[in-house]
Amino acid sequence: MTHTLMQNASPPQPNFLNPESVLNVERLTQEVESSASPIPPIKKALKQASAFLDQKFREGINVRELVKARAGIVDRVLSLLWQRQAW
Repeated sequence: MTHTLMQNASPPQPNFLNPESVLNVERLTQEVESSASPIPPIKKALKQASAFLDQKFREGINVRELVKARAGIVDRVLSLLWQRQAW
């Protein structure tokens, strides 16, 4: 019976508190590095992440969790940009 339940279970949802599950960080890094300006790919990624989190809000996810997720995403993007600088 457990086997049947496992087969019918829906696939696991991404852990949206983990920025890497919302952002494709590898692709974003490549786009930022190959772009004359990092602004367009960053804006696109943040827009997509916002749309994802907005959908989670409409699904009833706790607002505190969504704020944590958005903060993690922004932190990851800032880290990517910081590492790109030639200090």
